[in-house]
Amino acid sequence: SVLRNDYPGIRLYLIGTISKRNGYGRHIRKKIRSLKNRVIELGPLNSKSVANELCKSHVFVSASYIENSPNSVSEAQLIGMPVISTYTGGTPSLITEGKTGLLFPTGDVHMLICRIKEIFDNDRFALELGKNAMEVARKRHDSTQVKNQILFAYEQILTEKNKDL
Repeated sequence: SVLRNDYPGIRLYLIGTISKRNGYGRHIRKKIRSLKNRVIELGPLNSKSVANELCKSHVFVSASYIENSPNSVSEAQLIGMPVISTYTGGTPSLITEGKTGLLFPTGDVHMLICRIKEIFDNDRFALELGKNAMEVARKRHDSTQVKNQILFAYEQILTEKNKDL
């Protein structure tokens, strides 16, 4: 609601579902209703549909309170989407601040608003973040490299195990 004055066409697209059964889900749904057609719930989507939605968007935001190493952040990076995310769990290992994305403290709505404005107000910066993130993510998720890292880890374990014998 704070951003709609500066960006009248702003929309928030939510992929996935919000529980109708628990208190937090009801709380979020109440907030969504107050934003009157500015929040669009897309529901569960397949990978192609997620990629299509990301390609139509200006920024990907992961505002998780609890996270490990979110696939959603990596997926957005892989297609060159500028990413804003919380300093939660393993997320900072996926983002280099100001180079491959932007981070903000968990729950800090005002900082999130500032970060979104950084992206919306500077297309060159947004494109640079997306390009850098895509380069890093493609290397990080390269199937040959991942396979080689796993094989190397197993070789190290087996070498150490044989030393003990």
